[in-house]
Amino acid sequence: MGILRLILALGVLLYHSHSPYQMTGGSVSVQIFFIISGFYMSLILDRKYTGPNRYSLFLSNRFLRIFPPYWVVLFITLLISFLSGFRHGQWAALSYYLGYAHFMSAASMAYLIFTNLFLFGQELACFFSLNPESGKVFFSTAHMTGPRLHHFIFLGHAWSLGIELLFYVIAPFIIQRKKFVLFFLLMLSLAVRAYLYGILKWPDEPWTYRFFPSEITLFLLGIISYRIYRTIENKNLPAFLCLLITIMTLTGCLFFQFIIPPGYFFKWLFYTGICLALPFIFQLTKNSKIDAHIAEYSYPVYLVHLLTLRVSKKLIAYWHFENDHFLGMLNSAGLMNILLALAFSFLLIKFISSPIERFRQSRLQTTPPCTDSH
Repeated sequence: MGILRLILALGVLLYHSHSPYQMTGGSVSVQIFFIISGFYMSLILDRKYTGPNRYSLFLSNRFLRIFPPYWVVLFITLLISFLSGFRHGQWAALSYYLGYAHFMSAASMAYLIFTNLFLFGQELACFFSLNPESGKVFFSTAHMTGPRLHHFIFLGHAWSLGIELLFYVIAPFIIQRKKFVLFFLLMLSLAVRAYLYGILKWPDEPWTYRFFPSEITLFLLGIISYRIYRTIENKNLPAFLCLLITIMTLTGCLFFQFIIPPGYFFKWLFYTGICLALPFIFQLTKNSKIDAHIAEYSYPVYLVHLLTLRVSKKLIAYWHFENDHFLGMLNSAGLMNILLALAFSFLLIKFISSPIERFRQSRLQTTPPCTDSH
């Protein structure tokens, strides 16, 4: 599933690059990531973490997967912001703190420091604004007045990692539950969506894909997808069928903006199709070293793409690419950002993720029958 995950990460990158070629865009890519996460966490909890210290080992290994690369990118983002501020007066990620930090209450500042460092609760910043008079944050249902609290998050796109971490915390308690429990949770989460959209009339951001009680629907779809995989993995499925489903899924993601009609119904129909397709995609790719290597790039590309976007804009302005028709067209497609993100990701994998991954695997008593590159 490595190529699918990289395509989704590039979909987020192209969305933030304002490319005319959007693929799955930002929100759809993130929500499909949640489905894939539900699938993979079900897989590894079922087959890898089975000992007496299952819960603590699972959580600590997931945190080792998430936090070290995140902290590296966070540090570089802050370093570049400091250097840019001292040299050019453009403080980038720090600009809102310079403008409003003296208004903040101690509780507001403590929350922002904690969530920037540890991700938990980062998605909540999308639901609040800062009151400059009191220094406290206040809740807003849909359209917030400024300054909006999410502007104080240094890696603004990392809110999805906060939701992922919440799922990791509860995953061991729900993944092994019986079908009727999963069905009940799925219906409950869908009821939350129906209440928010249909009764409260809050169909816009941040409620569309940043509210954990409703987003758990997608993780549950991933769990259901893994249950389907368990029923087909020993069925000797034709490789051609798995290949055909994989090609159709990748095509749907690559050309989502052109072939999937707009609207919630068609988007959720596509998510259901992803849920049904993942077992076949995994069956086709689970033993592929190339696919596993490609999968390693999805998380770092997602992490670094806003940082490399700033760098690519500086390089384009410095080299005057916008004055050249061909180079300007490539830039508008986000090509410069893609190349920089892949290069940065290579370094992040080589010097940070790979050494930590070896340590993570050494903590397991048995070698799993699957590759955990999520």
